[in-house]
Amino acid sequence: MTVPQVTTLGELLRRGGGSIRTGPFGTALRASEYSDTGVPVISVGEIGHGRLCITSATPRVGPSVVKRMSEYVLRANDIVFGRKGAVDRSARVLDSQEGYFLGSDGIRVRLGTAIDPLYMVYVLQSTQVRDWIVQHATGTTMASLNQKILSRLPLCLPSVERQRAIGQVLAEADDSIAALERMIAKKQAVKQGTMQQLLAGRTRLPGFTGELAEHRLSDVSIKIQDGTHFSPRLGGSSFKYITSKNIGFGVMKLETVETISESEHRKIYSRCDTRFGDLLITKDGANTGNAALNPFREEISLLSSVAFLRCDPQKASEAYILQYLLSSQGRQQIKNAMAGNAITRLTLAKIRDLVVPMPGIDEQRALAQVLGDADGEILALHAKLRKMIDVKRGMMQRLLNRLPDRKGAA
Repeated sequence: MTVPQVTTLGELLRRGGGSIRTGPFGTALRASEYSDTGVPVISVGEIGHGRLCITSATPRVGPSVVKRMSEYVLRANDIVFGRKGAVDRSARVLDSQEGYFLGSDGIRVRLGTAIDPLYMVYVLQSTQVRDWIVQHATGTTMASLNQKILSRLPLCLPSVERQRAIGQVLAEADDSIAALERMIAKKQAVKQGTMQQLLAGRTRLPGFTGELAEHRLSDVSIKIQDGTHFSPRLGGSSFKYITSKNIGFGVMKLETVETISESEHRKIYSRCDTRFGDLLITKDGANTGNAALNPFREEISLLSSVAFLRCDPQKASEAYILQYLLSSQGRQQIKNAMAGNAITRLTLAKIRDLVVPMPGIDEQRALAQVLGDADGEILALHAKLRKMIDVKRGMMQRLLNRLPDRKGAA
């Protein structure tokens, strides 16, 4: 079997009748020619990893511009790059996007007959190619890309027939991933709607009646306490040390958990004795307001960025309060509690004053079970999605293994 030789994108375009064009510079497109209607203008902001991302903020131009500057009109299967910033991102123009307009911060590659466009999308998403583009881009404060750099991009491609076969296999994997993402989004929307109805008392579980009563968390809790305000020395034992980075949106993030010595742990735990099933709430930082149930049956220590809440079992359920804090009503109340703070922070006083509408304890537990089951199903789908993405990544590595080394021809 003939082994393909390393060549360049420019050579492949020349061989197959393709071309590269940069978007219009300077005053070629006047400010008055942008409009709220018409076709989207594609610049770096609209270019994602493999696809165009059109939003309400995407500028547009009308038919007069398209007619006057037809050389910048995009065709199906064109590949577009951004000239500045995230230069390692590229996207293929779909059939439904033919006629979009190339913006001044865009570069269009029309592939010709020597390169299959679907295959090329995946080549350009590979680590080797993206690294090469970043390494060879110009500029110190902001990466810049131009036609000359792209033309020198080293490639080592199989026959066009094999390119098409590989592109189809990877596209089918992407379709499966997209279908699962849509399923997850649908189940999340259904769960959110169900949660709002149940937690507002507009819908009741079978067998339950009566009014919901609003209670401050301090009135239904045995203890609300945050972790240590002094950073202990890390390591030296197996006692887990939980910080805000470990508290996700309804789930614990335990990929990386720090540990501390037993002596350090004892000093913290004597004040902050969190137990299995307590509700953990992030007090400050980027994850402020995130909450999850403590899954550890052994003793753990908390940093001050995390507080725990333990309910009076006759009055409230930690799992029910968690579901309320994850609801749109709960998120809004947390946002309001943080209003006016110079930095993102929830104080213990603010947590104690949060108000939760509550049915009786038996209904709380039943509601938490129903909504928790929905969460479990969604988490299982997310795990399946991660596995599918990993499988696709492995497929890309195997099928695109003829790409030159990232230090290849320049």
